[in-house]
Amino acid sequence: MTEKKRNFKVRLVYNILSVGMIDIASQRTGDCNRMKGYSLIELIVFIVIIGLVSVALLIPLNFISEKSPNPINQTTALMLAQERMELIIGQRQLVGFTNFTDPCAVGSPPAICTNPITGFTVSTPVISTITSGKQMVVTVTGPGNSKAVLTTQVGNY
Repeated sequence: MTEKKRNFKVRLVYNILSVGMIDIASQRTGDCNRMKGYSLIELIVFIVIIGLVSVALLIPLNFISEKSPNPINQTTALMLAQERMELIIGQRQLVGFTNFTDPCAVGSPPAICTNPITGFTVSTPVISTITSGKQMVVTVTGPGNSKAVLTTQVGNY
């Protein structure tokens, strides 16, 4: 047999075997490709499970946020408490340290003492004497569990 014929036969056998292997390999990889992806049913089940878990996590969060104070109400309560505190400190500058009280609690209160914002209540401030002066506590409550408490100490200077 000549060298040419022998090379031809070797190449032919090699090609036949390699084509057969490719066919066998492609059949195997075809099976693997079918098994690699997810079916539509699996994706739908996954989406439903994720939806149920997210709903289960968001319901308590919604419940907590309903019970928590509204930031706008908190800010309004703090503003009202600060106004009352400044009114009392201004009263101290007018009548002196020993006689200052809440002007809204005695006699005929000034117009500023009427609460223009509905739903908020300013409690009568507590003015107590401490060793270094007086301590004032103003508490404002509002809708939705909003509350502001301001405490200040005023010295006799």
